[in-house]
Amino acid sequence: MTKATTEELWQFPCKMTFKAMTVAREGIEIEVVTEIQRHCPGDYSAQVKPSKNGNYYSVSVNIHFQSKTQVESVYKGVHQLDGVKMVL
Repeated sequence: MTKATTEELWQFPCKMTFKAMTVAREGIEIEVVTEIQRHCPGDYSAQVKPSKNGNYYSVSVNIHFQSKTQVESVYKGVHQLDGVKMVL
């Protein structure tokens, strides 16, 4: 069995749900959306779900990607934000 490359698995343009696990702090979802817009211009809104104890947020954004480069840029850019623990 051969491993498939990203280009073989994804067809661009495509829509994906991007998720970031962050510390719970006011405005983090705005920072995530702003960083996404730097790489994929568009009108995005985030859905935020707090963790059971309220210490963390799950921030989800539906993004319309045009290329693999945009996907990589968004993941790297959001991951570098202060308070982001993980990107999915």
